[in-house]
Amino acid sequence: MHAYCFFTCNNIAIFISVLVERPCIQAIDFSCSGTADKEQGTINTPNYPDYYDNNNLCTWLISSSHRIKLVFTTFWLESDFDFLYVYDGSSKSSTPLGTFDGYLPGHVVESYAERFFLEFTSDYICTEQGFLIHLEGWYNLYPLKFGPLTKNIARCL
Repeated sequence: MHAYCFFTCNNIAIFISVLVERPCIQAIDFSCSGTADKEQGTINTPNYPDYYDNNNLCTWLISSSHRIKLVFTTFWLESDFDFLYVYDGSSKSSTPLGTFDGYLPGHVVESYAERFFLEFTSDYICTEQGFLIHLEGWYNLYPLKFGPLTKNIARCL
């Protein structure tokens, strides 16, 4: 598949054609009874769509051939006590992108790297439905040199 891009930078118009491949996304390592479905590109809490158990500690390492988006299809964790921690990289020592709890359906988190490390924890009382998260690969042709594309025009940094 080819992607065609036109943008301007310092009043210079640039047109490029880039051969892009379909992103390959996989959960290459995960713990606990939560699942990772490679065919559907999803991860979920244990027992989903039923309530998750108390005292969970689950991790997922998500890898892709491109940058990754997490799309929270369903997301309901006990507010202030049960959390999903998201890191931009391969481990907890990577850059944190957010700590999520409560009710957040439709929320999106985008990676800067080609890996996400996720950790889900629940405390000893009260649970909720948990989450179902879809994984999507996405392209950003110039993540370091140019700012975000808006109406096919990139701005220089």
